[in-house]
Amino acid sequence: MSCATPMTFSFGNNLWFALDRPATWVPPLTGVPGEMCSAVQRDPLLIDRAQGDSRLQPASPAEGGVRGVMPPIPGDFAGRCFAAPPSIGAFER
Repeated sequence: MSCATPMTFSFGNNLWFALDRPATWVPPLTGVPGEMCSAVQRDPLLIDRAQGDSRLQPASPAEGGVRGVMPPIPGDFAGRCFAAPPSIGAFER
């Protein structure tokens, strides 16, 4: 069995938000070497998360939130092209 070493990879452009504990929750990977350009405890302003609509509302902090180098992505979850810069998450607004 092989284990990944945290110092050997990087990740970023994440938006961490805990709906059930917004004032006290800290993501387990915050501050890990290699994490960059992430937002913590910023409500992503999804259209209607209770009904399963995970598209972004206007003024979402996820809109255009991806920074830095990103591999080519064919499109969002609905098949639409991502903006430049792209939004964080499965859907472009």
